[in-house]
Formats: sequence, C-alpha cells, structure tokens
Amino acid sequence: MRKVEGSSITSSFKCRVAVREMEHNKLETVNHCIREAARQAAASGGLLPPLIEGFLRTGEETWDGAGSGRFTLAQFNEDEVYTRATKTALRTLFRLLGDLLPAEAQVAPQVGPRNDSGEHWSDGDRACGA
Repeated sequence: MRKVEGSSITSSFKCRVAVREMEHNKLETVNHCIREAARQAAASGGLLPPLIEGFLRTGEETWDGAGSGRFTLAQFNEDEVYTRATKTALRTLFRLLGDLLPAEAQVAPQVGPRNDSGEHWSDGDRACGA
C-alpha cells in the first residue's frame, strides 16, 4: 500500500511541477511579446525601448515631461513621439498575443470598438476622433 501512496504523491508532485513549468513558459512568451512590441515601436523612431516596455507593463508614461503639465517645446515634441510609439507598440502587442491564441479563436469574427455609451463606433466617429 505504501508504494501506491508514494507513487501517487510522486505523480501529484510531477503534475504540479509540469503545471508550474507551463505557467512559466507562458509568462516567458508574454514577456517576449512585450519586449518585441517595444523594440519594434522604438526602432521606427530611434526611441528608447525600455521606456516603451515600461509603458506596456505599467501604463505609466515615464519619458521627459509626460504628465507634468509643464512642457518645454522639446518635451512636448518628445511626448508626442513617444505617445505615437506606445500606440503602435500596443497594436503590435495585441497582434503578437493574438497569434498565441488557438487557431479556432483566431478565426472568430472580430468585434469593433465601442464608444462610451456601449454602441459600436461608426467610421465617421473614428474619423472625427470621437
């Protein structure tokens, strides 16, 4: 009987280890996607990838002048460039993460963005920035 118990415990332990390894691999894959999205967005404008990666991980804008309310012209321009780059990085990140989904999930029809009242935006709304 002890062999069966020991075997069961060993099997349970191996299963937990395998699950932890799978979770670690998933996290590593997501981390790779974040780094790659930041790298691609930064490369297009000669920007610093760690600043964009930091934004993708935390949502914080850590480049010069961001959120200070007081901008020099150079800081304003830099903020504009990094803001555009972070939008590009988010699109890239969503695409990379979407590629990780199972094939059946990838072929599901896409749902368009919604406005604040829960209605789908029309093309005219998007063009006006509403």
